Amino acid sequence: MSLIRSHSHWPRGIPAFIRRHEEPVAPANFDAASRAWRHFVRDQWVGGNAADQQKQALIERWATADQQFRDSYQSRALEDEPSVARPNFLDMHMALDGTVFFRDCYAKLIIDDRTLETGLGLWVEFSTNGIYTKAYRAQMMMEEFAHFYCEIGPGNQVPIEQALIYIESRVIYQDRDKNVDPREILEDEPVDMRRPLVEIYRGDEVDLVDDYAPGFREAEEQGNGLAIGYDLEQILANDGNPLTITDHGSDH
Repeated sequence: MSLIRSHSHWPRGIPAFIRRHEEPVAPANFDAASRAWRHFVRDQWVGGNAADQQKQALIERWATADQQFRDSYQSRALEDEPSVARPNFLDMHMALDGTVFFRDCYAKLIIDDRTLETGLGLWVEFSTNGIYTKAYRAQMMMEEFAHFYCEIGPGNQVPIEQALIYIESRVIYQDRDKNVDPREILEDEPVDMRRPLVEIYRGDEVDLVDDYAPGFREAEEQGNGLAIGYDLEQILANDGNPLTITDHGSDH
């Protein structure tokens, strides 16, 4: 059974007719490539509730429309067609041929079952058409993690940024064979994440864990070493108030 609780934003999965763009789109060509799509969204978006359903309907309509329909929006779109502020498509765009591409091609950190078991976060670099160009599993359990509670404040941005910088700076690619496929996934050393957190860091941090994350050690014990389901909002920031969890992917 998976340790990750997944939430499907697309009931029954993404339809097969929604396809990625065949080739990556150069950043300089993004606006031109998505002009017709952005005009279509501005023309069709009605707002209100059920935003996810509306977004899915727009994507499906554009992907399945005949080329004449899409060309009609291309002919009416402004040269400097405004970007769509709402709805939030999370940097996803669609091309004139009905395929999908992404403006944001920065590396992404993926937390999966293997991460929870080993501490190895999956760091993936994608091209703009969604094909990954490089991926590796980097150890997230840096020594400083045990002391991040000292820096947690409103929005918890500082420790998150530090963690991502640490992972991105890992050098496990330096000594790789030049003839090896660059998309081969290399890995750092794993950590047995089912050991109690205070043991992983080999420090006497029990009181600090109890003070700043009440109930965490009990959740670890109940989850056979993994605090599955532990409510992060129980964690206290350094000012003694509950930790603020910010969802940067939300529409609101």
